[in-house]
Amino acid sequence: METQIKYEYSNPFTLTTQLKSWMALNLNFGCVWDCAYCIQHKDEFFSNSNYQKINNMFEPEEVVSEIMANPRITSRTPLTLYNFSDPFLPQNTTGLRKILRELDKREFTNPVGLITRTFVDGDTLDNIADLTSLRPVIIVSYAGYENRKLEGAPLKRRVQLMKEVKKRRIPLLQYLRPIAREWLEPDQFKKARDAVAEHIDGVVMSGVRLTPEVIKRIEERGLAVPYVPNHLNKFFPKEIQEEILEVYRGIAPVYRYTSCGISSTLRIPDYNAHLNFLEETQNRRFDECPLPCRLGQSRICKDRCKIDEKTMHDLLDRIGLEDINFEINESGAIYLGREVSKQDLSFLRHNTSSHVDYIGNRHYIDRIANMDVKSQK
Repeated sequence: METQIKYEYSNPFTLTTQLKSWMALNLNFGCVWDCAYCIQHKDEFFSNSNYQKINNMFEPEEVVSEIMANPRITSRTPLTLYNFSDPFLPQNTTGLRKILRELDKREFTNPVGLITRTFVDGDTLDNIADLTSLRPVIIVSYAGYENRKLEGAPLKRRVQLMKEVKKRRIPLLQYLRPIAREWLEPDQFKKARDAVAEHIDGVVMSGVRLTPEVIKRIEERGLAVPYVPNHLNKFFPKEIQEEILEVYRGIAPVYRYTSCGISSTLRIPDYNAHLNFLEETQNRRFDECPLPCRLGQSRICKDRCKIDEKTMHDLLDRIGLEDINFEINESGAIYLGREVSKQDLSFLRHNTSSHVDYIGNRHYIDRIANMDVKSQK
């Protein structure tokens, strides 16, 4: 008897979704590639729809208006578009160009991450290359999987996309994700590196998150189900991270977190303040960030502008937390007097580039922090 799915981790469809890496603007949902591991299947609205077609929910003009009016979006807020789809699908590129053009015309300077596994037309890339205010970074998902049961988008076309992006000097990251030992083939990382190395500015590596709904889909395709300790976080064993660092040594900088990759590529302080976080939670100061990174980026993250009390009050007012007490310590870390949501913490971190937390919050420090930063030469 088939088990009824409960959708324990489902979220509703919304135009804006505050994520740890950025604010996502969701015009629609659906994707033709139908990857087995797609985390979107945790959401009931997605999994119970015809998700292999584009389900349009909002118009580009509505998205531009939302960006201009939403108090949680400032000129510093990192953005991503078509997070429940793929911005480079032909059904989405007209809307994508409109949104980027309108924001650029209004002199928005936000980082904009465009995550894709789709080859796109030259006009769209030319439009992105011509932006003068916005700071786009194209992030191509390329882990080197050849098993079409895992993911449908052809690898060769993604490499071709990277060549076209590089030709136009648009910042480009390789998303080496989702990585699961159970799905890897011999020398897969080396093959992936050799295919894209001459085009990329860096690599963001990540593990896999599985919920009961995603596990069910993987099983239905006859694929091995990776081991994950829980359904809330991505699982990424340290030994695989070390293997990736070794493969890309001397080729391209490798990053553990998306915000590190985006910030380093744009030469701005990490808007999630991972270095400040590690110093605060480990109660020590680092000459270089323990996380894998580009040499020289630690100085940029350390030299970030310290936020003053007035700016912090203004940010709290924006999100309805005007009554909350806070203190700013010598390192620039900001501690709130009471608990707030993860979404509120992300907003405040993105707009201060400082570690913001509430007193008493407990953290799990990623084991990658114990790695030697010298491996990133």
